[in-house]
Amino acid sequence: MRPMKLRIHFYNRSFYTSIIRYFLEQIDKLNDLDVPEKRLFGPEDIAANVGDTVVFPCILTSPLSKVIWCWNGFCTLGKTIHIENNKEQDIQLYQYEFYSRFYLSINEKLNHYNLTIKNVSSKDEGTYQCQALRTMTIQEAVSKQVQLTIIAHPTRSPNIIIGNMPLQQGTPINVTCLSSPSQPASSLLLYKNNEQLKHTLIQYEHDLKSRKNLTKLFYILSPDITWHNAMLKCEQTYLLSNFKQDVSTRIQVQHKPLVRIESQNKYPLTINSTATFACIVNSNPQSYIKWFANSLDISNLNTPVINIPLSKSVHNHTIGCSATNSIGTTNTSIRILIRYPPTFIIRPPPFYLFEQQNKNNNNVLRCLVDSYPKASVIWYRNGQIIQDGSILNIDNITQQKQEGLYTCQAYIDGFETITSNVVVYIKGKPLIFVKDSRSSTHEKDFECKVYSNVPIMRISWDINGAIIESSDSSLITTTCDNISCTSKLILKQATLVLKKALNRLSCIAENEFGIEQSLVSELDYSEVKKLPIVFDAHYSINDMIKDTSVNDNQLSLRIEHSHEPTILSFFKKKSDNNSNESANSSGCYSKSSMMTFNVEQSNEYSPRMAEVAYNFSSMSPLYTSQYQMNV
Repeated sequence: MRPMKLRIHFYNRSFYTSIIRYFLEQIDKLNDLDVPEKRLFGPEDIAANVGDTVVFPCILTSPLSKVIWCWNGFCTLGKTIHIENNKEQDIQLYQYEFYSRFYLSINEKLNHYNLTIKNVSSKDEGTYQCQALRTMTIQEAVSKQVQLTIIAHPTRSPNIIIGNMPLQQGTPINVTCLSSPSQPASSLLLYKNNEQLKHTLIQYEHDLKSRKNLTKLFYILSPDITWHNAMLKCEQTYLLSNFKQDVSTRIQVQHKPLVRIESQNKYPLTINSTATFACIVNSNPQSYIKWFANSLDISNLNTPVINIPLSKSVHNHTIGCSATNSIGTTNTSIRILIRYPPTFIIRPPPFYLFEQQNKNNNNVLRCLVDSYPKASVIWYRNGQIIQDGSILNIDNITQQKQEGLYTCQAYIDGFETITSNVVVYIKGKPLIFVKDSRSSTHEKDFECKVYSNVPIMRISWDINGAIIESSDSSLITTTCDNISCTSKLILKQATLVLKKALNRLSCIAENEFGIEQSLVSELDYSEVKKLPIVFDAHYSINDMIKDTSVNDNQLSLRIEHSHEPTILSFFKKKSDNNSNESANSSGCYSKSSMMTFNVEQSNEYSPRMAEVAYNFSSMSPLYTSQYQMNV
């Protein structure tokens, strides 16, 4: 319980009477309980100021005992001198001979044996005990203790004892907070930037010189960067009056550099631009910085801010900043990710021969792309989406109608889409592509591309049922490589050749497996100005924009179906004309190497086959490319 503070003058009779009355009421309660045992009542602990008068009541329930007072375990306060007899209250007052400020007041009728101390000082502190001794009739001795504390407020602020500044990171140091002497002892708390620290040790001591109590707080401080420039505060609180005082000191710590890299760029980073990076360092003492990278030589850079040109070679590499002072070195790094457009690592070949009878042949097309972020790869057949992914399995091609132009397309938002074409050819009749173009307003150019894995026996042009020969109004040239032949038709004087309003033009090719004819082309010659358009009966339309700036007659090319019986009968009629090859003839063999046709450079060819159902499946990588990538 909290000590009861009594500030009472010995001669204040009204107050003294009230105390006596209180204890008499307590005795009456015990008498009502009819308890024969001897009882003793005394005060609670007392805290008094210097100069106060305090009274320690001692009340017995039985008059048959002898009472003595003890102080700090000594029960020989010495001889008493009778100095007053108060008959009105039946009180006999005695003064101790050797302790002139100590008085004993006895009321034998009420069994009161009270100790009074006038003008208390710090010397009077201690434990006081009232003892009721045993007698011949009462065999039991009882006692009551009370603690007297003399109040002494702290006269100054606490003190912090710490080592010399600055502190060294990683070297623990003892911190001691010492209170000002007080009675009772003050409490101490330790704070770091107004946040109370835990794991502190509190120790109380008695100061012999001041005869007051001291409080000591101990704390082990482990210096690091969080302590640098922190405020350490020790707070002293005197609980009796809730009086607070404090003392503070700022901590200085020598620590390793704290480093971070800040990017001063808009994200994402894009190729062919410049990126700016800053090395932010917090250290004590001051440090020097150095940049490093895993692929670039930037060791000569020691400025806080650097600029790096962004290229494909920088992508996915790290740059770092190193800061060093007398305490140590700290490194930090970031990874540079750069957006760059897709490029082909492995693309399908221009021509792919599909052999159905070769069951051990893995028929796959590969289209591997390098880009960041990862490009979306989509496969098309004749303009229609068939599959996404880098590898296309074409083992499911079972019909000759499924051959044709396959396109791999890779794209990323913000960059130009790239494509790569491959002609898939199934061993058999020739595979024909027809292209219409215009070189001038008075000339019309047509191109017939023929693929075959065996020698091409003949390529010819037909218009309105008649074979076209090289002449002043038309020119035919044919070149071949090991997989294809290209026949070009130039109509030099279109007005003379195209005499009808509707003219039918076709390209015919033959190999040992048979004859194949391109889609029949209808050349509409009129005075109407319009763009030439290619109508493809088998897949999406290819628009061929032509120059229409001059006020000349225009041609449009419309491609339709041609049924094989009609084509075969046509060739039977013309077989005699085609049997002999001349210098102007388009018949040739595939072993010629005059010109190589690159399918990738143009995807405006119109294949002859119709749309059919198909199924495709992916397959595992088969070999490793020169870029060490599994494909």
